[in-house]
Amino acid sequence: METRAVRALNEAMKYRPRLPSLFTFRGTAQLQQAIRLKREMEIDKAAHLRTLAIEDFRAARDIDPMDPGAHRGLGDACLEAGEGSLAAVHFTQAIGINPRYSAAFVGRARARLRDGDISGSLADAEESLRLGSPDPKALVVRGRARCAQENLGGALSDLSKAVELDPREPEAMIGLGDVKRERGRAAEAIEDYDRAISIDPALPEGFHHRGNAQRELGNGDLAVADLSKALKFDPGNPWIYYDRGVCACNRQDWSDAMTDFRKGLARMPADPWPFWIRIWLARTRLGESEAAREELASFANDLASANPEKLSSKLVGLVLGRIPIRTFIEALDRVPRSRGDLARGYFYAAQKALAEGDRITARELLNRCVNAHAVTTSEDSTAAAELRLISAQH
Repeated sequence: METRAVRALNEAMKYRPRLPSLFTFRGTAQLQQAIRLKREMEIDKAAHLRTLAIEDFRAARDIDPMDPGAHRGLGDACLEAGEGSLAAVHFTQAIGINPRYSAAFVGRARARLRDGDISGSLADAEESLRLGSPDPKALVVRGRARCAQENLGGALSDLSKAVELDPREPEAMIGLGDVKRERGRAAEAIEDYDRAISIDPALPEGFHHRGNAQRELGNGDLAVADLSKALKFDPGNPWIYYDRGVCACNRQDWSDAMTDFRKGLARMPADPWPFWIRIWLARTRLGESEAAREELASFANDLASANPEKLSSKLVGLVLGRIPIRTFIEALDRVPRSRGDLARGYFYAAQKALAEGDRITARELLNRCVNAHAVTTSEDSTAAAELRLISAQH
């Protein structure tokens, strides 16, 4: 299992056993080998090598706490293990030691993107590109963050440039697929995700995003299969549980949905409100309206005090009955918003109307949700599923 590089470093360490850079170099070599083995589906061997790499990075840090490479290595290893929040901590420590460490900014950008911190991820990617020459991974992160912000032209430019620089960068292909999904071309996006998976068969994001594309096409069983496979490779990712829970909502399996939303919430997502409000929805549909309201209210007070003007605070206030549906919709339509925010607003206003027994208003709002054309949002697919159910009942 030892590579030539590791053997050479082992030999050098016989003469310089306390030189931190040798531990950092060996840790980096072992982590790179772990990534290669993971792509070859040698999962256990890859995990073992990642553990050895972490031990080396920690040894380097213990010898020299001011070695930014050791902190960056720990961040890379944690990111590879799916621990985005912990990875961000290590990258931040590296940046604190060397504020011009471009690679650490890329790493933290990737970690933040994984945890749903889009603005933070975008800022880090921009700083990395400012500090150094064009890095495919920095371009990928900036492109994907721009896609999440609906800047599709900027996203496509970044991602296309990343593929030019590295034609076998699977995360760039995932980003290109995401842009196509935002444009309503989920079937074409699946081809990009297939390419990414063919390069890295153990890349959880490939299965995660392909699963979401299948959900958008109405292929619920294929979506769940892909999302479950993504969890096999990244069991700590709360958003994969969230998206699998959405699939359960779409088939009206509220018990399974609540189970997945709670599993995702237990993994402490950076932004927990989508999990809480979906748990409210699932419990309400299971006939636990009062208990659902009380549970959401305990979270809502903290959310409202921290961000009273954010749409998430308004949505929670809406479903708890603190804001009337008509008042909420008038405010929603008054201010220019992204397609995603409009879809979320109409969707949860519809859910509140259904909870109050007003099916006519609910149907109108579900149609407005779908007509927002925010096709990659979970609310769009659930609204479409509920409209199909309502039509079948008439």
